[in-house]
Amino acid sequence: MKNLRVLLVDDDRVTGLTLQHYFNENVAHFQSVGNAERAVEIMEDNPSWDVVISDYVLPEMDGGTLLKKAKEMQPKLKTILITSYDPQDIDAVLQENDIDHFIPKPVPIDSLHYALASIDPR
Repeated sequence: MKNLRVLLVDDDRVTGLTLQHYFNENVAHFQSVGNAERAVEIMEDNPSWDVVISDYVLPEMDGGTLLKKAKEMQPKLKTILITSYDPQDIDAVLQENDIDHFIPKPVPIDSLHYALASIDPR
């Protein structure tokens, strides 16, 4: 897990700041952005991410669409969707966008840790 490069996309600053402490101690590189458009720019500039974690509700582009686009850009990329929606309500989004993990909000650190630990960097 210490070798992972993680990009977090969430417009909720509190979530980003809360998770930043965890990521700074557990992954090689972490960056947080507040919208999908900026995340796409970052991935275009630096395509070496291992994991993109995105909230579902974002301005202008939803997290499912972002994660699908991210996988098109980097086919080996692992994706995690976080949201306060019930998984049954967004099951189609999870299936259609080939999302690797779903974690409900508020994000339980043990669930996040488990999801990241199961990811084998390139």
